[in-house]
Amino acid sequence: YSNRGHLFLSSFNPLSILLSSITMEEKDRSASSQSIEEDPFSDLSPTCCELVSPRGAVTVTTILQTILLSSFVGVFFWMKSDGFFHPNSPLSFIIIIISFVYFICILSSVIGSISQSEYPLVLSTYLLQTFILFTDLIAASVVFCMAIGNRSEWLDSLPPMLVKEDRFERFLGPFWMYLSAISLHITVAANMCFLQSINQYIGVLRREPIDIAQ
Repeated sequence: YSNRGHLFLSSFNPLSILLSSITMEEKDRSASSQSIEEDPFSDLSPTCCELVSPRGAVTVTTILQTILLSSFVGVFFWMKSDGFFHPNSPLSFIIIIISFVYFICILSSVIGSISQSEYPLVLSTYLLQTFILFTDLIAASVVFCMAIGNRSEWLDSLPPMLVKEDRFERFLGPFWMYLSAISLHITVAANMCFLQSINQYIGVLRREPIDIAQ
């Protein structure tokens, strides 16, 4: 009975408990490292599309971009036909150019995803970065005009030259410029997530053959 009692007491020894916990942690680490070595691309799924593969994330991104572009073009033509813009406003021409660039960006992503080629995807990232930069500059310009437009006659007269302020005020309220800038910033944030998905898939194509990149 003394030996059994000694073994029973030694099982509650703090040192033995600590050693056993360290041994268990080492086993867990070795198992996790082995699983990572077996699946080296488990950490390559984009943060915004963790449930799909890198190629699937590009597909989801393309679908979301198409929905965004369709909504943007639809709202633009509705506002243009309803008299939100002046007939000869240069803003309409700028919006058409931005929409065309975004369409080429989507088309390049589709071609790169189907052919699993790096170069169309790289072109898509360049166009998307241009779109993000240009959209963010427009949003910052809107906020700048709203903040200090009253101090400059030229800045104060610039919005009426581009759009019909009374139509925007009736539709969005007196803070329509701030709401427009916030909408543009949200668009930029969404497209930064899209850019991450495409860059992640490009990294997969550069690291390993095509069959693993799927």
